[in-house]
This record gives sequence, structure tokens and C-alpha cells, in this order.
Amino acid sequence: MRNINKIITMVMVLTLALVPFIVLDDGSDAASDFNCGEMKITKSFDDMSGGTIMVPVENKTNDLMTVTITVKDTSSKKLYAEDKFEITANGETECKLSWNFGSSGDKRISVSVSNGSETESFERTISVEHSIWKDPVTYIAIVVAIIIIAIMIFIKMRSNTDAKAKEMKGKKEEKIFTKMAEEKKNSKVESKPSNPVSLEKKTYDGSKRNRRK
Repeated sequence: MRNINKIITMVMVLTLALVPFIVLDDGSDAASDFNCGEMKITKSFDDMSGGTIMVPVENKTNDLMTVTITVKDTSSKKLYAEDKFEITANGETECKLSWNFGSSGDKRISVSVSNGSETESFERTISVEHSIWKDPVTYIAIVVAIIIIAIMIFIKMRSNTDAKAKEMKGKKEEKIFTKMAEEKKNSKVESKPSNPVSLEKKTYDGSKRNRRK
């Protein structure tokens, strides 16, 4: 009987000893100062210009809070981005971070949000697309296209210039022929007798005098 009483006593002592730890654990979860929402990609990632993520952070306290958000590679722990954000009392802020991976493919990242006393972490996979602007072939194609367009413009301008020159030449030749025709016409008019009646009269008088003789 005494052994049973001892066992019961020991169980009660152990139970009382564990109660404070259980209470503290529940209280720490309930007393969390901030909460992180679902991370979103607001600008798609590519290996040329990078991209942007957004993490909504809610401040559960009545005071202004500053949190630090860090983004690292899950495997190598390489730091991609880090920044500080102010969260208004009992408010929420959309915290945005931008960076460039430098290469395409699926990237596994670890994101941590800390206010100095508490830290919340999570992992995500981001798909990074390949940008055609990173390929030298793209710029070669653009240069070739510019050259072709320049040649086409030059040919078009040359054709217009030749057509205009031919038109001006034709008009000039037409003016020359018109002027020559007018001069020829005027020369014929000037070669005719100025007074044909008086000439005929003189001829008639001359023949009359010969008859009298």
C-alpha cells in the first residue's frame, strides 16, 4: 500500500512539474507578435532581369514593428536578397524583394522573417525562365534587320530621285522644243513682205510705162 502511495505521489509531482512548461508553450504560440501570409511572385523571374516576390506580414501588436526578410538558396545558403520593412501597429504590409538568379531553371529558396525576437521561415521553389535578350544571336538578328531596312530605304530614295530627275529632264526638253518651235514660227513670219500691195502696184505701174513707150 505504501508503494502505491509513493507511486501516486511521484506521478502528481511530475505532473505539477510539467504544467508550467505546457502553459508556457501554449502561451508562446498565442503571443506571436506577427504572422506571415502566402508568398506570391509579383514579377516573373528570368535569367536576364530577375524577378520579384511579395510576402504579406501582419503586425499583431499595438506598436510599430520592423521586420527583416532574408532570402537564401536552400542548398548553398547563398544570400539572394535581404531588406527591412516597417509594419504599422495592428496593420499589414506587402513586403517586396527583387533579385536576379543569373541562370534559368527551378530554384529552391528559404525565406525567413524576423522581428529580432521571433523568426518565421518557409521554403519555396521558383521557376526561372530563359530570356532571349541574353543570347548574342538576338542582337545579331537585330543588327541584320536594321541593315536590311537601311538598304531598302536607300533603294527607295534612289528610285524616287531617279524618277524625279527623269521627270525634270523631260520637262526641260519639252520647254526647249516648244521654244524652238516658237522661234521657227516667228522666223517664217518675219521673212514675208511687209507691204505686198505696194509691190504689186509698182509692178503694175512699171508695165504700164513700158506700153506707152
